[in-house]
Order: sequence, then C-alpha cells, then structure tokens
Amino acid sequence: MFLERKFMSPSERSAVTEAAARTGLPAAVQAVVHNLERVLSAERGVGHVMPDYGLSRSGHWSIEGVLTHAAAQLGETLPRYEPRLAIDEIETDLDDDGRPLVVVIGRIAGARTTIAIDPLRRCVRFVQLS
Repeated sequence: MFLERKFMSPSERSAVTEAAARTGLPAAVQAVVHNLERVLSAERGVGHVMPDYGLSRSGHWSIEGVLTHAAAQLGETLPRYEPRLAIDEIETDLDDDGRPLVVVIGRIAGARTTIAIDPLRRCVRFVQLS
C-alpha cells in the first residue's frame, strides 16, 4: 500500500478500486489480489531498496523455463510481500492455448483460494474461492 500511495495518482487509485469491486470477491481477497498484481508488475532487481521484489524478465526462455523460474520466484516473493496469502502449493501448467500458467493454491482470511497467474503477461488470470 505504501508504494501505491507514493506513486499512483488519485485517478489511477480509483480506477483500480472500481475494477476490483466489480469482481464480486470478498474485500480481503480483493486486497490480496490487488497487491499481488503490484508484485507481478514490478521487475526484480531494479530497486535497490527491495531487490527481490517482483519477477525477473523472462527474455527468450522456453515455456518450461518461464514456468520453473516464475514458480520459484513467486514461492520466494509472496510469503515476504503478501503474508495474508498462506500458500499451500504452487503448481505450473499450460492453459488451453498453450500459454504458461502458475497456479497458487492457498488460504486468504481462512478461505481456500486458487489464483492463476500468467507469468508472461504478469497478471492474475482468475481467482477461485472454494
């Protein structure tokens, strides 16, 4: 939240808040997904204050390399920068179009949650509560 307050304009903040509210997710899950999207959009190693924040560039890696690397970095980064998400398991897969997908299975505020992440586009694809 600090980085958001520091670098986002009020109109950007309201646009993000409105987009999150439309998803129909509980507020606790929305907040975690929003912070997760911030982590995904950051490039690892750029900031000297938090050198392990974000994901590394995937460059010209193979799909297997992207999946392995993204899963490992998310396994390191998420517990540190998003402690509200208790990670049970991180799986890798390909979607129906052959795009890489990292699936984070865990709990947010006690609710079992599955979050699918596209490591190439650096975005959350879907969130499922069970």
